[in-house]
Amino acid sequence: MNRIQKNVLSVGLVMLTLTLGHALVINSISGSMRSFLSATNVIMPLIGSLISSVAGCCGIFSVWMIAKLCMHGVPITLGLPTLAAMLSWATNNPTTGRQMILSGLLHLGIPLASITLFIMHPVGSQAWVYSMYWLIPMAAWVVGRMRKQQSFFAQALQSTFLAHAVGSVIWLYSFTSTPAYWIALIPVVAAERLIFASSMTIISVIAAGLNKRLCTRDTLVI
Repeated sequence: MNRIQKNVLSVGLVMLTLTLGHALVINSISGSMRSFLSATNVIMPLIGSLISSVAGCCGIFSVWMIAKLCMHGVPITLGLPTLAAMLSWATNNPTTGRQMILSGLLHLGIPLASITLFIMHPVGSQAWVYSMYWLIPMAAWVVGRMRKQQSFFAQALQSTFLAHAVGSVIWLYSFTSTPAYWIALIPVVAAERLIFASSMTIISVIAAGLNKRLCTRDTLVI
């Protein structure tokens, strides 16, 4: 699949996400019926793996945000968790020193900063165990670098918990809550993030299989 085909497919996925994002609701965010975790959390991050470019991700994200603003208004999180998840996939296989630094800052720096900000908050400090979820993307990234490879499921976990870290901190500092509120969310987070990671893994495996078939067919034709 060449770059033009990837860009066309990416724009198509953005349109699909906008259409399904509010139709396929998986779970309400933090108990609020005004905001939902939906198909957006599964489809948009995978565009990062398709483009594998920070600039490309930012471009597609901008298109998605503009369309979303026109259709649904300003998101509570400004779409930052989605952007973080996209960049996670896009930078997951660094080939140069610069890319490695960027990937490390994203997968180690953001979770660490999120944990720090969460624990620094008066409410978060009493529910600090909630922020331990964000050790997952850090551990997944380090193990992936050590092994020189990473499974789709590990990449998906890394991506979805990175988005979760960003979204949770924004939510904590934007709304009034209690320690009990965050503690009660711990099992909910485990279930929803496994759903997202599993869904992204299935889609990635199918996409990889289709891409392999297309490449094989093109080789035979040539």
